[in-house]
Amino acid sequence: MRIGRVCLVRPSILAGSLAAGLIGCSAPASNTDLRPEGPPEVLQVFATERAASGNATLGLYYSANKDYDKVDANKNGCGDEYEANEDDCVVDHAVADLSQEFRIVFDELLNGASVEQFVCACAGGGEMVANCPNMMTATLDPAQCQDNPNTADLNESGRWLDDNNDGMPDDAKLLPGLVTVTCENMPAYTTDLDDGFYNPSGNQLIPVAQGLGGLGPALVIQLPAGLRTDTGCSLAFAADSKIVDKEGIKVPSIPTTATFHTEPLAVLVAAPADKAKNVPLKATKTISVTFDALVDPATLANIKLQAGGVDVPATVALSKADPEIVTITPTAALAATTKYTIKVPDDVKDIYGGSSTGKPDLTFTTGAM
Repeated sequence: MRIGRVCLVRPSILAGSLAAGLIGCSAPASNTDLRPEGPPEVLQVFATERAASGNATLGLYYSANKDYDKVDANKNGCGDEYEANEDDCVVDHAVADLSQEFRIVFDELLNGASVEQFVCACAGGGEMVANCPNMMTATLDPAQCQDNPNTADLNESGRWLDDNNDGMPDDAKLLPGLVTVTCENMPAYTTDLDDGFYNPSGNQLIPVAQGLGGLGPALVIQLPAGLRTDTGCSLAFAADSKIVDKEGIKVPSIPTTATFHTEPLAVLVAAPADKAKNVPLKATKTISVTFDALVDPATLANIKLQAGGVDVPATVALSKADPEIVTITPTAALAATTKYTIKVPDDVKDIYGGSSTGKPDLTFTTGAM
């Protein structure tokens, strides 16, 4: 299916396009017609990428739409609209941490029962274990809830859990075994239960309010442990996945040209900030360093806090709230008006063994007493 001349703009410029219209567009046709006839097609694949500014945006790394898919032998080029926004359709800084979202866009609606399940309603309402000891799940056919023994008293038979009465399941989960992510030097991972969601928007125009993240119908994949840094990866539908369209036709494979490269292991932000001056001593009781991937706990001891090239006694640990954050806690108060250095050597690795060379030291200088 062709979706016409679509204006693809970066999310950073969408906010200002409400009044001015989409920037760089060339008279798009009506593009919201889905094509239910025939086999479903994969139109686009997006990955979250980190721009030079440090902001994460969606980058297109595969497009089956001939109107703007002009890929050359080097996989460069995505057509006029992408080129105008400096997007060459090659994602070489894909986010490796838990914020990564892959969006696989189709040209027609999928059979929801082949990709999602939900929690059925039960007597007593809600999901309280005391009221719903046999809480059951079902696919997107609510008739599968009719035999739920917990629904009879309140005449809830044949309903999914919908406490807010919006007509949608309160607790829907992506089925396991749908998509496999394969990266170099890392075990292949096939998505498990609830590793993402299905977005049956049916809209292949870019919604201004949502940006590229509003495109659909789409499977959105979110990995529970992120990816290896600085490595090549690809997506594929799992060999035994049963994803089908409304007519029961199985989705085709994702083209082998849908490949991307993850960003190197690096520090995204530190607190105190790198090169900060006059840092209050109370702000140095706990120092945090946020990485762009999950850090291997076995390599934490290699991170050092130093003053004048001498190690400062401190404990180094992963944050309990966010495993991408390393906390450094000095065992004694730091000195005033002193320059400190956080050393992150090359033997600090992510949980899959990925590393990179040339990490710069982080520094900050404390203020006066």
